[in-house]
Amino acid sequence: MKNFILVMTAVAGIYFLKVTVKRDPVVMKPTLENTTAYNSSSH
Repeated sequence: MKNFILVMTAVAGIYFLKVTVKRDPVVMKPTLENTTAYNSSSH
């Protein structure tokens, strides 16, 4: 069940990034950096 939640979170995050990039490309870089930093700190 835990893996399922992780997969769904990842899919939602990727979908959100795609929608954000299409709407406002400038938003992508800081969002990507924040996501990477968050992933690094949580592991």
